[in-house]
Formats: sequence, structure tokens, C-alpha cells
Amino acid sequence: MNFNKLQSFKFCFLLEQGFSQLSLALMLETLKQANDFLPEKLYSHVLVFDDSHLSHSKIVYQNEAVKPMSALSQDEGFDLIVVLGGNHHQQQASQGPDSFIRHHYLKGAWLVALETGVHRLASLGLLKNKPVSCHANYLKDLSEQYPRLHFNTNIFSFSHGIYTCAGGLATADMMLDLIDRITPVISQRLYAQLVVDKPRTGDATQKGALKKQFSGLGKSLINAIELMESNLSEPLEMQEIAFHSGVSTRQLERLFQKHLANSPKKFYLQLRLKHARDKIINTSHSILDVALSCGFTAPTHFSKCYKDFFGMSPRQDRSAMFDGQNTNGWIDRLVC
Repeated sequence: MNFNKLQSFKFCFLLEQGFSQLSLALMLETLKQANDFLPEKLYSHVLVFDDSHLSHSKIVYQNEAVKPMSALSQDEGFDLIVVLGGNHHQQQASQGPDSFIRHHYLKGAWLVALETGVHRLASLGLLKNKPVSCHANYLKDLSEQYPRLHFNTNIFSFSHGIYTCAGGLATADMMLDLIDRITPVISQRLYAQLVVDKPRTGDATQKGALKKQFSGLGKSLINAIELMESNLSEPLEMQEIAFHSGVSTRQLERLFQKHLANSPKKFYLQLRLKHARDKIINTSHSILDVALSCGFTAPTHFSKCYKDFFGMSPRQDRSAMFDGQNTNGWIDRLVC
């Protein structure tokens, strides 16, 4: 995305079958409010649908015409493509938008995938080595279909020009994060207008996500995992986790081994390392700050654990991400 230009940032909203009207409304309203605080209208948008998949001759959303993708000019440029997925990603069989999305991404546009729009970007191979957020309802299916991707239960993730989001009310948090990257000068006034003290950050966990992910494993085991997820920066002792989960330490070890083929101590360590990796590849925080925020007091111990689990050091992982994904030059144009 070209942050040097001042005249406009043009969004293209690609509406899949069964797209979330709530998510779309939240995004459009946030853009409208942002424009109200700017001296000139900076944000503009176009709504499109894939007419190779949908046969509607005319679609209207809240008195706004939705264009068929075939009606777009070939040289029409967009700064950001938003893929609003439908209710069931298995039904999104059309390949029509694929070349459109890839073309604009290679030209420097940012991408946003909401709900099952994540499936679209995953099928294009655009989410490799990136943290990926999706709605907890789809996490199991998508994880099985794309086992090499780094899925999480965060409300949204951002890495190298691509947002993935769980959708729903998390869409508003993601949009505020996006606008804060482009026009940070209006952020505080925008929060006040939308009656938000401070939007949730991307690493906020979806409510109930763990229960969906580990459903059927028993209340004690889920309680233990929730305790671990809630105490990543200051790890708890296993005795404390077992006590608050209503079992003995030995019972806790048996539960983890039986259902997850892992020890609770190792599972806890892996949770902290996965959380650390999200920060390594998704933020500019120093490696020391990341280590401390994930409960590692010794940087050398953190680097060793990280390399043992991911096959490379935190510094190598971050360098590999930037070397492989900075082809669009977006990071060089990012203004703070």
C-alpha cells in the first residue's frame, strides 16, 4: 500500500455468497467516521461481487450499488482488497476472484480476509508463514485442510500487508487498528466518536474459542488450558494449575497424555512459544520484549526453546519473514 500519497485510499470489498452484513456494516461505518475527522475525504470504497459465481444481475446493499467484478476496469487500482467470506467455505468453489486478488496484492495492495474469506487467501498460498486468525467455528476444518498454516484463536492478526479476522464485532477492532496505521492522527477522536476507550489488540482471544477447539476433552482439561492461555507472561506452577482445575498434578499429567499426547509442562511451553512467534512475525517489538512478555526471563533460554520448537532462532525467523514477504515494499513506505 502506498502511504506516501495523500489524495485517497481506495478499498474494494469483495462480497462472497452469504457474506456477513454485520462485518461489512462495521467496516463501512468506521471508514465513514474516519472521513468525518479528516480535512478531505481520504477513504473511498467499491462493493463488488463475483458474477462468475453469482448470477444476480443487480445487487443493492443499503441503497449502494454492488458492481459485478467483470464491470471493473482492468487498470482500476485498489489499495486494499477485503474478502468477506460466506457461511460455509466449502461452498466457495468459484475461482473468479483469485487472479484479481493476486494481481492487486503483487501490485502492493493490502488484503483483509474475514471469517471464511481466510479460506480464499489460504487456497492462494498467501498465508504461508503468517499468523492466521479465523472464527473458532471454522478453526478445526481449516486447520485440517491447511495443516502447515499457523492458525490461532486471536480476534485478528496482521503480517506483511495481510489481515485475517474472526469477523463479528472483532471487525471493528481490526478496522480501528488498520486506520491507526494509515491515519494515526485521528485515532483518539475516532475512539471517542465510537465510544471506545481503546480497541482490543489482535492478540485478544476469541471468547469460547478454547471450548470449541478442545470440546469433548473434559472440564478439568479445558480449565487447565484456559489457565495456561490466561497466564502466558507469568507462567503458573503445575501444582497451581492442577489445584484450580480440580485435579491432582498426577491426574493432570494423565489427562494431557491421554487426550493431547503431551505433558502439561511441554504443552504450556509450546503455547508460550506460539504466542511469542505471533509477536516475532507480527510486531516490531524487540526480541527481549517478546521473550519477557511470554514468560521467559533469560533471552538465551528463550532463543534455545524457540529454535528447538520452530527450527530457527527468533532473529532468523523474523529475518526470513521480511526477506520473503517484502517484495511489495510496503514496509518501506509505512509512516508512523
